[in-house]
Amino acid sequence: MLIIAVEVKNYLLDMECIVLDLEHIYTMDGKFYFCEYILRRKPDIIGHFDLLTKFDERVGGGLGAIPEYRDISLKYAKIAASADCVFEVNTGAIARGYRTSPYPAADILHALKREGAKIMLNSDCHHAENLTCHYAEALALIKDAGLSE
Repeated sequence: MLIIAVEVKNYLLDMECIVLDLEHIYTMDGKFYFCEYILRRKPDIIGHFDLLTKFDERVGGGLGAIPEYRDISLKYAKIAASADCVFEVNTGAIARGYRTSPYPAADILHALKREGAKIMLNSDCHHAENLTCHYAEALALIKDAGLSE
């Protein structure tokens, strides 16, 4: 099983640079375009798809408020969905107090529905007591997007 999870270690980078850098991911053997990599490797699960917005609620706006980021996210969701991967809906940031809603954001979930993508719900828990953290809210968001369990 191949799982891709895109993580950003330093969120305090200039947001414009992050938006531009979303066009690429870097691997040990060079630079690949994000969706080209997904289409080539065909992972079973794409995790943390909208992770870059993890701290948006704490900083008041953030990447999710930038139209270019939203456009890139929706574009990549559509392309990545064509690889027939399962997209993770993640509640881990809620359990840790960073957010009040799961990621990816609702607009991305709606785009995934339009593309016929499959989703899975994951708490990304690091502690047993968070195993089903905020699942009811996440399931409501998933259903609102027209996706089913």
